[in-house]
Amino acid sequence: MEVIIVLVIIAVVGYFIYQSLPNTKFEKAQNLFNAQNYNDAINILNDIFEKHVDAPAKLAECKLNLGKQASGKSDKVRYFNEVTALRKRIINSASVTKFESVETKALFEIAKIQYEEAKGDIDKLNQNIKFIDTANKKGSETDFASLKKNHFYYLADSHFKKATDKEKSEKLSEAIQQYNTAKDYAEKSGNKTIQNNSIARIIICQLKRNDKINLNNVSEIEKSDKNFQRELYYRYAIQLLKNKEFSEAEKIISSHLNFQSSDIDKLNEILQAEKNNNAVKKVEEINTSIEALYKNSLSTEELKKLYDSLDTSAIEVKVFDEQLSERISAIKPTLFNRLLTHYISAEQYGNAITIIHKFPKFWESPELLKNLGICCYGYTAKGLLTERNYQIVISGWLTSVFSDKVILKSLDDTTWDDNYTFSLAEAIGSNYSQHDEIPDNVNYDEISETNISIGATQKELLQQFEAIIHKEIQDANLSKLVNDFYDSEKEAIENVIEVVENDIFFATPYFAKSNGINNEIIEELDNDYHNYSNENALEAGVPYIKNSNSSVVYQYFFANDLVDRVITAINNENLVALTSLNTKDNKQWIEKFDNISSSVEDKIFNAIANKISDDDENEKLISVMEECFSFSSQNEKLKHQYSNYVANYCISKVNENEIDNFKALSLMKGAYLRSPHNPRVVKNFITLIRFNLMDMLNDRTRKTTEIYTILDWVKNNMSQTYKQNSNELSTARQEILHQLKQAGADISLFDDNSFASILSGPSLNSQGLKMKKVLTYLKELGNEQESENRLDKLRKLRQQLNLEDDLPF
Repeated sequence: MEVIIVLVIIAVVGYFIYQSLPNTKFEKAQNLFNAQNYNDAINILNDIFEKHVDAPAKLAECKLNLGKQASGKSDKVRYFNEVTALRKRIINSASVTKFESVETKALFEIAKIQYEEAKGDIDKLNQNIKFIDTANKKGSETDFASLKKNHFYYLADSHFKKATDKEKSEKLSEAIQQYNTAKDYAEKSGNKTIQNNSIARIIICQLKRNDKINLNNVSEIEKSDKNFQRELYYRYAIQLLKNKEFSEAEKIISSHLNFQSSDIDKLNEILQAEKNNNAVKKVEEINTSIEALYKNSLSTEELKKLYDSLDTSAIEVKVFDEQLSERISAIKPTLFNRLLTHYISAEQYGNAITIIHKFPKFWESPELLKNLGICCYGYTAKGLLTERNYQIVISGWLTSVFSDKVILKSLDDTTWDDNYTFSLAEAIGSNYSQHDEIPDNVNYDEISETNISIGATQKELLQQFEAIIHKEIQDANLSKLVNDFYDSEKEAIENVIEVVENDIFFATPYFAKSNGINNEIIEELDNDYHNYSNENALEAGVPYIKNSNSSVVYQYFFANDLVDRVITAINNENLVALTSLNTKDNKQWIEKFDNISSSVEDKIFNAIANKISDDDENEKLISVMEECFSFSSQNEKLKHQYSNYVANYCISKVNENEIDNFKALSLMKGAYLRSPHNPRVVKNFITLIRFNLMDMLNDRTRKTTEIYTILDWVKNNMSQTYKQNSNELSTARQEILHQLKQAGADISLFDDNSFASILSGPSLNSQGLKMKKVLTYLKELGNEQESENRLDKLRKLRQQLNLEDDLPF
């Protein structure tokens, strides 16, 4: 009985001790917290505040929840502040870490309340932003950032309203400053309305101050309030009119102020009056110039100025005097001819080329094209080619020389006092049988002493020009640019002329694209392809592609470009780029055209060959080569190249101990897969099979499962060349069996077909079973043929069982 009493006393004392432990109290506080009895939980947590590492955080969480439940803002703030005040009581660093996540939430709640109470007040919003910036935001960075962005949104709005008040008070500089501040806050908050409106109001304020402005932010202005836009453009139009920038003012009025308004009508009246005044002045100036022109008293500069102003003058005068406008337009050819004649006679070839190029569709005039050729030749002969102009000059020269019509026009305009005739039989400027019209002294007859070859004249002109650009250009870089460009342009126009049999205007690619006639040439080449399936026509059209993608020529170019991108990826060893190009659609484009599909393998082969010559032990190249097979349906050369490269790589790296036998076997599997009848590849593959089997036998590899997977694949994929060269594995097996026999081992245990092996079953230990498996694979992969028939096997079994004697029955 006494023992029981003692035990009870001890139990009671233990119970009280247990009840007073910090952990026990914390568990009780946690239960109260879960039951939302926060005040009682707070009492317990205050008691163990410094005794339990989680108590401060849980206490803070209680006060945080009480704050959230409170109805009044003052009560909420009081609880949240009590949360933040707890930091001063915490002495344990581990408790601080746990507490901070709750503190952050309390600080965020305080910041939200202060934001709501700010009600757009700039000072209060800025003060709360400072509070946010200094607050502990750990774990709630996104929430604080979003709240801060809301501050910026309302700051933008508040500053915009403040700026509006300043503007109304005519304090324009202060208004601009406030609008800029509003714009900055709008950009931070994504408030596009305030941002765009601020930009518009800033420009309006500048216009009110009579500042000179430029409309760089047109896109933002167009998104601003419509009333702001109208005010801005109205004030801007007035500024332009005051500055006598009438054409700009007219553009603004017609583009942005095209609505009914008496104010706009007044602006248009001012513009019309100014137009009339200008027209009167222009009439007087033109009449004076025309009189001087007929008297030949205009200088070259005055002639050029008059010529350049004719189109604009005709339009301006037309409103006032339509007959005078027509008269102005009528004298333009006269002015052009005088200027061109003067420039050529004065050897001012650059000026002549410029005005010819400005003449509408000048290439349709054989006379102008001839003059262009003369000027381009003279310009080049004077050594005036630069990197900025050589393309214009050379393309103009080649286009004019390759035009038969230029020669024919010259012959037609020349008076002849002899019996010479000229033949188009060798002309280089066309591939069709007959021109519609030719001069009387031109024919298609054979060349003779009296029937001179037009083609020979054209070729001689080309040779003379080529001599100039080959010999006379001193700068080496410019010389290369010029000669390369000349060769490409000449080859391109020759290719087009060779294909096209219709009477079209032939031009070099640069000339055609510069003057917008390239699509006409492409269309003709498309027609040739549709009629004759001639891919040379598409090849000829590739240099003429500029921006159209609807032609077959473009499709051909696209397919060619795909191949070029493949070659670039190979050159850069960019496997990612190759993989992205290796799509079904891309391969269909390549296969669409015979010229491309038949040449793609050679292009890839040569690109890879160049990479191999740079580095013949580059492992990255193997995966690049594997990706290239599918780009060509004819890929035997690529497979041969790949297999030989992998074989060389594996031999070299294995011999130098830079890769292990398993990796070499894995790589050689790919080589064997692509070239199963290549004796060298097959022999190397078989040698690596032996190496890997020996590695497994001698515990030199951890890739046993992977190796057997490859060997099982080989069993089902033995080529005839493999079978003919697999004796290396059979020999290795026999050598191992011989060594086992010399060591006294019963080699019949390692033969799956032997009776001893059948009877021994699991008697072989793990090493023996491993040996048996390796020997079995050497036998099967060595393609050993059974030398015994079934009767031989039966006799051997009878001998092992001592059953050779006659049976008793």
